[in-house]
Amino acid sequence: SGSTIALINSTKEIIKSGQLVHVGAIACVAITDIQPNETGDGFAEGVFLLNKKTGIALKAGGVASVKDNIVVDTGGTPAGVVWDDADASSENVTVKLNVFVPSAGTPQG
Repeated sequence: SGSTIALINSTKEIIKSGQLVHVGAIACVAITDIQPNETGDGFAEGVFLLNKKTGIALKAGGVASVKDNIVVDTGGTPAGVVWDDADASSENVTVKLNVFVPSAGTPQG
C-alpha cells in the first residue's frame, strides 16, 4: 500500500525504533531496531513525534526539516509538515511525513 519502505542499515550503528531515516528523498521512521548490515522496515506515512532542536518554536503547517535526526529551523532536509505547534521549550514536535507545503505563488488545482 506504500505505507512502509525497506530500510537498509549500511552504518555501523543500530537504527533505533522510532528513529527518522531518509531513503533518498523519502522520510521514514524505523518500525523496529535495525542492526548494522541488516534490512528492516520504516513507516513512510503518518504523524510521528520527533525530536526537535531546543530553543526554536515551530508552527503547524510549516515545513519540518531534519538534520542529524532532529527537526531544525534551518539547514535540514525536508521530512514533511509540522502537524501541531511546538513552543521553544518543547523537546519534540509532531510531523506528518512526506507531506509538503506548496511554494508560495504556485498555482493550485
